[in-house]
Amino acid sequence: MHRTHDQSEPPTSPQCCYQQRGADGFARPLLDGLSAADPKAVSAADDYLQAALQVYQQNRLGILLRTLSATYPHTRTLLGNTLFTHICHAYLKAVAVTSVLTGIGESFPRWLRQQRQADALFADYPFLLALLRFEWGCHQAYHAWQPEAVDLIQCDRWLALSAEQLMAGQTNCEPPPPWRLQPALQLVSSRYPIVDICECLQLIADGQDAELKIAPGQRTTWLIWAAPDQTGITTIDRSMLQLLRWLQAPWRCKRCVAQLTAQFALLPQVLQSGWLVANSTDSAANATDSKRDKGAHHAISC
Repeated sequence: MHRTHDQSEPPTSPQCCYQQRGADGFARPLLDGLSAADPKAVSAADDYLQAALQVYQQNRLGILLRTLSATYPHTRTLLGNTLFTHICHAYLKAVAVTSVLTGIGESFPRWLRQQRQADALFADYPFLLALLRFEWGCHQAYHAWQPEAVDLIQCDRWLALSAEQLMAGQTNCEPPPPWRLQPALQLVSSRYPIVDICECLQLIADGQDAELKIAPGQRTTWLIWAAPDQTGITTIDRSMLQLLRWLQAPWRCKRCVAQLTAQFALLPQVLQSGWLVANSTDSAANATDSKRDKGAHHAISC
């Protein structure tokens, strides 16, 4: 059973020191418990605890590296294990790492693109940023929690109450809509065939002969989401993108509802695919990582 911290607990207790000073402070009360009359015992215990802490730190680093490797397997294959591991070491030293394993690496694509020494990588592999975002989207969708389904009756009521404001393009509709985009939903756009590149890199990782073709073509937008039993991946056109932008923020989107008549014909596909979920407090509270919501909002900007 988890024990909550008691305010009356002595300030030198192991738990109190850990809360105040982290792993380094945890060893101090253990050493304080040794006899001050035996400095050799204190020195030996201190050396032992420092060695144990180093083992813990190395184990933790190993877990973080394996997590990044599992999150971005195709990028690791593309760059090679040595270079990829070196980049991951630099990333883990530079950023604050979340305690949730499934959230580790969210900022990795953005961080890598901001490194000047990585310019050569992006010149050699112009699809690299899209590949990183695609892999993160798949990872996020795979580990996503299942939010509450959207209530169509509540949606109809909201649209009826807010019809005049929406038709006029007002930006202060209250209350907010009873729906939101699925938190794990992610968009990736590129002129390079990212799905084909992933499949080719997987063949290479499996030891098969495959030729990586990176010729640019027509820009494609992929939508990645958490389907009930798998990770959903599909391509969408401009009309669907406009509808998703409006559904994300109908009171802020530049296009008012009157301009989206044709796009609303796509709404059954949106509902059937589960891209809309309930916008309730209880549903949002079930999120294991609130950053996922933030990421989904950045994925589809109005």
